[in-house]
Amino acid sequence: MRFHMVVGLTLVLAAGLGGGVLLERHLMSMPKGAGAPSSDDRRILYWWDPMMPAYKSDKPGKSPMGMDMVPVYEGSQGTGEAGVVTVSPATAQNLGVRTVVVERARLAPVIETFGSVAFDESRISHVHVRAKGWIDRLQARVEGQTVARGDLLFEVFSPELISAAAEFTRELQRGGGDMAEVARRKLAALGLADRQVAEMRQTRQIPERIQVFAPRGGIVSGLAVAEGMFVQPEMTLLSITELDSVWIIAEVIESQATFIRPGMASEVRLSSEPGRTWQASVDY
Repeated sequence: MRFHMVVGLTLVLAAGLGGGVLLERHLMSMPKGAGAPSSDDRRILYWWDPMMPAYKSDKPGKSPMGMDMVPVYEGSQGTGEAGVVTVSPATAQNLGVRTVVVERARLAPVIETFGSVAFDESRISHVHVRAKGWIDRLQARVEGQTVARGDLLFEVFSPELISAAAEFTRELQRGGGDMAEVARRKLAALGLADRQVAEMRQTRQIPERIQVFAPRGGIVSGLAVAEGMFVQPEMTLLSITELDSVWIIAEVIESQATFIRPGMASEVRLSSEPGRTWQASVDY
């Protein structure tokens, strides 16, 4: 009697366990949300994989790409026209989507790069002397010094200049004429400024030094001379650069070089001048 009761209880427990396992497998095989009432009462039109818009199905499952297909509800499928992309307002706000009116225009690449400010080499003047001598009374003493056109840079004591000046003065005292003009041209060839020649005409005195004046205004961008130094014509004593315009040497990678053309407009911004923008154009 007791034996049959134990066997019966065992069978009932086994049947209960088997039914629970079957029920669990059945629930796991059902689509998500199928076993519970859904809060979304909208009708599902079809199932699709956003990665394969052309593939649609009337039931859930996997797409040919192996991705889980998602439902498309009634009212959310957009216009249905080919080539039309519909984005929900919430998604557009999260992505920061902006819309503009379509217009026909020529596409042009925008290249952003860095560069360095350099002197405009077409605005540089080098200063030489045309006769051997010694530097005296040097006025431009440091690089970066600002000078104006016609400012005295330095004076040079030159025996060759004194000899030519004496010849010019002697011809003036004789009444001028063609020989005086020849002597004046010789002084000009030696680098004597017109203002000094005019002073000699007036005073009839021989200058002790030749004065060298700035050929243009700007800054002293190069200085290779000191007071008392012996100089010769082949030496570059000073360099003066105008700063009315400067060069921006831009670094452009090889793949972008094909887009650069002379005359193209550009904008320049300097880290030392925040908030300011300069308009420029490509020179070469």
